[in-house]
Amino acid sequence: NSELWAEYGACQRRIREDLAASGEELHRVNADTGKSQAMARSFQASVPRTPGSDASFHVRSPISGRELVVSAPGSKPGQRIQVVDPLSSALPGTSVDASINEVVLFHGTDLVSASSIVSDNFRINFAGSRTGSLYGRGAYFAESCTKADEYAGVNASGLHTIVMCRVTLGRTLYTEEVTPDPAACEELCQSKAFHSVVGDRRWSRGTFREFVVFDESQVSASYVIQYRRIFD
Repeated sequence: NSELWAEYGACQRRIREDLAASGEELHRVNADTGKSQAMARSFQASVPRTPGSDASFHVRSPISGRELVVSAPGSKPGQRIQVVDPLSSALPGTSVDASINEVVLFHGTDLVSASSIVSDNFRINFAGSRTGSLYGRGAYFAESCTKADEYAGVNASGLHTIVMCRVTLGRTLYTEEVTPDPAACEELCQSKAFHSVVGDRRWSRGTFREFVVFDESQVSASYVIQYRRIFD
């Protein structure tokens, strides 16, 4: 949808301008989407002279533009190694822009809602009507397809639906609270003090992180994925 893509680009420009005007250093968010390596591409990088104590170092991917943390135990300084970037340019549009915390995330839903999202985008005014609103009335996403699967509706053929989206998080409100104040999260983001919420329930509950935005123009749907659950 070219109209929605244009709205998404305009929103990104507003967030860039907001971040530039504040002059603050952006806390980078690395989403773990794509750990399955299903669409991964790789590139070569040199191990720095002084890698971290755990043999790790940071490198910017020429594929997606993301800053990656690379672990290379046993490697030597200057050695060229192959680095896998879990997010490739197979996504529609431009490369993912890490400078504004653009990430690729999953949203579990039903096929009818997924079709509406692709044609008309998310409807924030309906947020929480089916699944609740722990962090406020926003659009919820996960880096884990397992988490998104919890909300994936099933049709008569036994197929579940997940939407894969580009989401611009911008300045994030990070919280580890087990029972956050949803109204406060909403207000802070609607006032533009923050652009999104990252609820780290991986840390507080040992489950999954949740990513929430309160402006639908911060989201661009890339793919509708249908699948069948297979149990061993």
